[in-house]
Amino acid sequence: MSSYYCTVFYTTVSDLGQAQDLSQKILTSKSAACVNIFEKMHSFYLWEQEIQQASEVSLLIKTSNIQADRLQAFLLQHHPYQVPALLRWDAQTTDAFKAYLDGELIK
Repeated sequence: MSSYYCTVFYTTVSDLGQAQDLSQKILTSKSAACVNIFEKMHSFYLWEQEIQQASEVSLLIKTSNIQADRLQAFLLQHHPYQVPALLRWDAQTTDAFKAYLDGELIK
C-alpha cells in the first residue's frame, strides 16, 4: 500500500430507497466518487433513553481528501435522519485509486 490517502464516510439510512436517493445526490454533487450500499442491517441503539431496534441500510462513501469537508456538509444537509451517524476517517489507498478519485472529483 502506498502513502496515498482518501477519506471514507460511513452512515446509515432507513431503507434501500433512501440509500439510493442519497447516493444519487452525492454522486451528482461530485462530493464523492463511489458509494457502496449494504442492505439488511439490524441496528440496536439508544434513543431518548429507550433501547430501539430497526432495520437499516448502511452506506460506505469514498471521496478525495480535498472533497471531504464538502461531503460532510452535504451529508448534514441532505441526510434523512434528525441525528445522522456520520463516521469519517482517512484511509490509505493505492495511487491508482487516488488518481481515480481525483480524476472524477477535481476537474
